[in-house]
Amino acid sequence: MKNVKRVEKISGVIATFRKWDTNIICLAETQCAWENFTVRNKVTEEIKKVDRYGNMVGSSSSVACGDIYKPGGTATFYDGNWAGRLKKGVDPHKLGRWSYVTLSGRNNTHFTIIIGYRCCRKKTVATAGIITSYMQQERILRQRKITGTPQKIY
Repeated sequence: MKNVKRVEKISGVIATFRKWDTNIICLAETQCAWENFTVRNKVTEEIKKVDRYGNMVGSSSSVACGDIYKPGGTATFYDGNWAGRLKKGVDPHKLGRWSYVTLSGRNNTHFTIIIGYRCCRKKTVATAGIITSYMQQERILRQRKITGTPQKIY
């Protein structure tokens, strides 16, 4: 039931796409497991209901969570006016901190839109839980044997 509510919220954001006559919407702290194929497909399906050529790019950490809900993450939704003229990408460090779209224009001009966020100050498992964006990023950095806090690395 919780997952259905989350997809309904995303559907509401996508409906706003048309209501505001918007071509691109950028969201930070989406709290979605964008690496999950089912999640991406369901959201893309909702986008296609509004604009059959629209699409999205989403970024979340590489930490497995087993649910659609995952703290952190970013997403950029775009309509069909741009679909054929853009390149998209995500945080290559797999921390889920940012995603981008680069629009191609005339005369080899490009315009890049980046949506990102910085996780909050350190929270402990006892005070915030094990899957906060901070804890996800800290776990990834520890596995890579990288010292420092998620706020200061990369």
